[in-house]
Amino acid sequence: MGLLINATDFIDTFALSKQIVDNISAYIDRYEEKYLADLLGAELYKLFKADVEANAPNQVPTDANYLLIYNSILEDYSNCIVRSEGMKSMILGFIWFEYVRGSKHKHTESGVVYNNVELSTIPAWSSGFIQKRYNESITNYENIQWYIYQNSGDYPEYNGICKGRILF
Repeated sequence: MGLLINATDFIDTFALSKQIVDNISAYIDRYEEKYLADLLGAELYKLFKADVEANAPNQVPTDANYLLIYNSILEDYSNCIVRSEGMKSMILGFIWFEYVRGSKHKHTESGVVYNNVELSTIPAWSSGFIQKRYNESITNYENIQWYIYQNSGDYPEYNGICKGRILF
């Protein structure tokens, strides 16, 4: 179980097959903290994590400032609308992307093999299917960082890393 998500959260838009859901915990363990620390910076991530863990097992922060960046964001800014579906959706998208990107090859006793299933076709990376999910998460990521920046007085520990989109 991760800080914000667990294997049972992979439903609807983020649905994975039952076999994958049983194995997704390793990806949650590997990537959830990385993406959250990149989003917030090390110090703000530690404070955010402590707040969420204090509210265990709910996997939701209790501090009002953390709830503002955890939940969805919908703000008018100049002639734009800034929208985020929230941290949970962002993390689900990133971990879904990491799993799908890494599932094309499998390590077996005879070495690394290419997964190829009869009667099905693996879509080309350039088809846009996989990077679309990543880019949706990047939009959430950027808009959470935008909100933090606009309210920087409430998040003095913020030191997040900018991330870019995958373009093909």
